[in-house]
Amino acid sequence: MGTFGGRRTARAAKIPAPGGFVGFHPSPYYRRVVCVCRVMARTYEPLARRLCKAVHDLSDVPPTKWVPVKEAATVINVSYPELIDGAVTHARQRGWLEAVGKPAVRLRLTDAGRIVSSRAKPAYSHTF
Repeated sequence: MGTFGGRRTARAAKIPAPGGFVGFHPSPYYRRVVCVCRVMARTYEPLARRLCKAVHDLSDVPPTKWVPVKEAATVINVSYPELIDGAVTHARQRGWLEAVGKPAVRLRLTDAGRIVSSRAKPAYSHTF
């Protein structure tokens, strides 16, 4: 324990890293959190494809209509905003979607997104 302004504070744990370096990390669960974040980043691809399929299903023919993100999230049955934001970001980076706002409020498919949505599985396949 250390002191800061007369108050007792917890010290950061010393955790040996690969190669013998001892770094300071805020908690003993630091490495687990980092691993979970890396795993979550890999799951955005299928969710982004499902999101493109949902936007395609909700928009008019030809699909050039802007679709609210909440409506598309309801169609694919995902209620976690962090997952939706990650999927939207992934789809924007790949050039599949155009989005309005940060975080995104409305979505529209690009030509590449139409190709992806035609190959995607049905938008109603999973529940998160």
